[in-house]
Amino acid sequence: MMDNTTQCAVFDFDGTLRQGHITQTFMDELYKNHLFNEQEYAFQKEIFNQSCTSQLSYNEWLDKWAISWGKAFKGFHQKDILSIAGEVYKKHKNDLYYSSKELIKFFNDKNYKTLIISGGACEVIELFSKYLGVNHSISTKLEIVNGKYTGKMLSKIHTSEGKAIALNAFLSKNGINQPVFVFGDSAGDLAILNQAANPITLNADKELKLIALKKDWPIKTYKNIMSYLNSL
Repeated sequence: MMDNTTQCAVFDFDGTLRQGHITQTFMDELYKNHLFNEQEYAFQKEIFNQSCTSQLSYNEWLDKWAISWGKAFKGFHQKDILSIAGEVYKKHKNDLYYSSKELIKFFNDKNYKTLIISGGACEVIELFSKYLGVNHSISTKLEIVNGKYTGKMLSKIHTSEGKAIALNAFLSKNGINQPVFVFGDSAGDLAILNQAANPITLNADKELKLIALKKDWPIKTYKNIMSYLNSL
């Protein structure tokens, strides 16, 4: 088999490999179990609804989301949070698009480094990444001291620019010049899509589809992505 270990394929998670926002589901379960600040939960629901109704842009929503997300965890024990993350993963691991596992396997079999970069909470993203067989994952992390969350955000992966910075650090660490493939579904993935030799929109929203048309990027869905890759 050809050695492609200095090449990589990069994937967003929410929307790209799975429909919806797993971190929102995680938040709901935390709140039900009294492990998410009540005031911040109400704020999170408000800004998510504003995003869905276009009262907030995607980037505006994420900026507000990140500040509130960190504050909502302050004082809670990591072991309790991880327990809920495990429950969410077990309940929803079969909600992934049916082609997602095959997509990751396609690149793993070719010895590519596979990487998920997601603005979602690392507590759940890392579990899904392991299930999918992804080699590496980078996601939103919060500071933990003496087993408790401090409320401080340790990453900026929730922003498009933050994803690009994280990707560049990963590439540099692994001696990779450029990702061969990057898959994303929204404008929040533009910064990493622009870095790819082969940017591919996967299950793209309306905004990214319009951008992809202008840039002549492939527009694929979970239904046809494997046939497209096998035809290359």
